[in-house]
Amino acid sequence: MKKSLIVLVLSTLALTACSEKDKEYYLSNIDVAKEKVQQCKAALNTALMLKNEAKFTEVAESKECKAAELALREYERKNGSGIIIKNPFE
Repeated sequence: MKKSLIVLVLSTLALTACSEKDKEYYLSNIDVAKEKVQQCKAALNTALMLKNEAKFTEVAESKECKAAELALREYERKNGSGIIIKNPFE
């Protein structure tokens, strides 16, 4: 019985650790979101430099990259730490 419980717990932890992260995860872990966005930007730059269109598209369409970017934008919007563009005509 104990062995079954241990196997179940370890299996659940392994699946959770490997699952794709979504916007809510990144909103709760904003430092991880910042790091993920930086990783995605670096991967996009590398793909551009190597002229690897397939890799560029893969990274650009990555659900985790998009989720991290959306979470970071929302966080910055809510906390006023985003870029504010003033209208020069006012």
